[in-house]
Order: sequence, then structure tokens, then C-alpha cells
Amino acid sequence: MFVYYDHRNTFTSVHKQEHSTRKKLVADRYTKSYVTKPIVADMIRQHAGVLMKKFQQQPTIDIYRWLHYYAMDTVTNHVYGAYGTKTLEDEAQRDLVYDLSGVKHRTRLYITFYFKDLVLLTEKIKHFYRWIRNQPTGFHVRGSRLSTYGLEKVKSICKDPEIHADSTAGKLYSVIPENPNRIAAECMDHLVAGVDTTGDAMCILMWRISTPEYRHVQEKLFSELLSIIVRMTTSPQPVRYSIKVNGKCNFDPAIAGARFYCSQRRGWCHGFAAQLILAVCWYSSIDWVDILGAGAHHDD
Repeated sequence: MFVYYDHRNTFTSVHKQEHSTRKKLVADRYTKSYVTKPIVADMIRQHAGVLMKKFQQQPTIDIYRWLHYYAMDTVTNHVYGAYGTKTLEDEAQRDLVYDLSGVKHRTRLYITFYFKDLVLLTEKIKHFYRWIRNQPTGFHVRGSRLSTYGLEKVKSICKDPEIHADSTAGKLYSVIPENPNRIAAECMDHLVAGVDTTGDAMCILMWRISTPEYRHVQEKLFSELLSIIVRMTTSPQPVRYSIKVNGKCNFDPAIAGARFYCSQRRGWCHGFAAQLILAVCWYSSIDWVDILGAGAHHDD
């Protein structure tokens, strides 16, 4: 299920030495020195700013979907650089997120596991059809759209690697330039793992920390973040928003499918700063005025 473009990646490496060698190729992309670079902070600032505007424009939003859009854009920007997605702004690209984290993805995993022979037959037919149309023919458990996207972006980066040297794909090209499919396989593994874990973790965190029993955590978070904002801005007003969160947590049969909603009309929350929690991990390198706007506040 995790072998892409007919190549194994770090996660699917069979032997310890092979796993270690592959891991070293991109290990520097997850070090503190790299993630605190201005170019990374600028990327986070841009996507976080777009997400905050979307939150402000709608009284009720599907947190699960929007946080996965945010995760998709951030992770693909990290992996593919300028060729990352813009699902927060471009509705046409959101099918990629649906294939990756939606009901279709969970259904495909179930069918692939329990009806393997049928899936293999179907994929052979699709393989022939894609081969005729000169499209990527490798099997991807999350569908051909995501598979095509990953391979096309890597090939585009390989044409002009110097411009995209800061991306994960660009770094891999500098080491194994002769094998774009192997680069695409490694990048796809980072994409799949990054979006799933980031989107789900932020969603669960936002829901959990918004419940009444975690009011003390909210207050502690406010104190820390507001002290940081005071040092970085001259606004006399606290940068703070209040939202209300529906505490209902639904699970789909067989495979858990988190669905959490933010609403101003129902539920309860004590001044939960949705805008702040999303960027708490990167507060040291982000200009909050750029994200939330100067003087932005909301009285309890």
C-alpha cells in the first residue's frame, strides 16, 4: 500500500541498512536549523494567513476539511517547493485532499486489503488505459490523480533543480538525478504521511482544547501567546478571537473518520483562539500582524 511508482521508499525499506541510507538523504529537511529558515517561516505565514481569512469569512466551517487543506498546502510546499498545492484558495485542487483523506481513500484501503485479487484485475485494466493515454501507470492506493500530481511535479523540478533546491524533491534530485520515479516515490511518502498526521493532529487538538474541562489550558496558552505578541507588535489591543466549538465527535464504521465542526451558533468555548493555536509551533518565526491583522481583537 505504501510503495509508489514501483519503487520502495524510506518507510517501506526492507533492510535496516537500506532504510538508514534512504533516511539520511532527507534527514536535514526536518532539523531545527532548516525548519527555522526564513523561507520556511514565510511559507507557513502565507498559508496560515489564508486559512485565517477563510475562518473569518464563514460563521460555520468544517474544521476537518479546512485543516487538511492547510496541511496539504504546507506539506506539499515543503516537499515540492513552488509546485505545492493551493487547496485553501483553489477549489479545483481539493479533490487531491479528498483522495488522500476522504471517504474514497478509506474505501479504497478496505477494498485493497480484503479484495486484493479484484483490485489487481481492475488495476491492470486501468494500467493499460493510462498507458495508452501516456499517463503514470504505477499503482497508487489513493488514486491516479494524486499519483499523477506527484510524478508531474517531480519531473518539473528536475528540469530546473537549482530554483527548487530548498525543497525535499530538489534535495533528492541533487543526490539521485538519474531516477525521477524514485524521487517521486520518496516525496509521495512524505506527502501522505505529512498530510494525514498534521491534519488529524491539528483537528483533534483544536477540538480537545476547546472543551470546557480544558479551560485552564486555554488560559495558559493565551498568556504565553499574548506575551509573545506584545513583544512583536505595538497594538494596545490583544490579538484574540472567540469561537464556539461543537463537542460532538463522530466516527465512521470500521475506520475512524474524525469530523469536528466550528460554529458560532452552538456549543460552548471560553474564548478559544482558533487563529493562534494553528501557528503555536512556529510562533518564534512568524509576524503575527501579517497573519491576524493589526489591532485584530474580539471581546469576550
